[in-house]
Amino acid sequence: MALKDLTEYLQDDVLEVKVSGKAHPDGKTYRIAEPDAHTGLYLMALAQTATRAASGAEVTADELASLQFEGGREVDLTRMVLGDVYDELCTDQVPLRKIAGVTQYAFVHFTMGETVAEQLLPSGEAQAPNRNARRKASRGGATSTTQRGSTAGTTSPRKPKRKPKAT
Repeated sequence: MALKDLTEYLQDDVLEVKVSGKAHPDGKTYRIAEPDAHTGLYLMALAQTATRAASGAEVTADELASLQFEGGREVDLTRMVLGDVYDELCTDQVPLRKIAGVTQYAFVHFTMGETVAEQLLPSGEAQAPNRNARRKASRGGATSTTQRGSTAGTTSPRKPKRKPKAT
């Protein structure tokens, strides 16, 4: 059997992201290396379990126990996903919210692929449009000038309440 050289096809995956922080207000490119096999397999199992749980599937105690990392110690997911880039982000004073976003994106990128990770990025449209925008969209953008309910009787004065007679 001939040796198949897969070097060209199986290159290490390096994720490049640009993030701004106090040290680099215009942004700096960070190169996040693909996790090693042990860490990557753990992250994939974690992602698969989370996906199943989110879809309503039952997650057994054995499955949860298998996610305990190295003797049950607490896992620092951010460091596992970002590796040395975590320290670099902290040194550059990148805000926590941005570090969390980079971690989430890189986690999904390395465990589920770039296509799924791209779905995490904002699309540029409002996340939760206000009620009028939703109503306008449901009517095809048209606005109505007709009233939606009866206004009969809303302008008539109320009858005054009677005071009880003093005895």
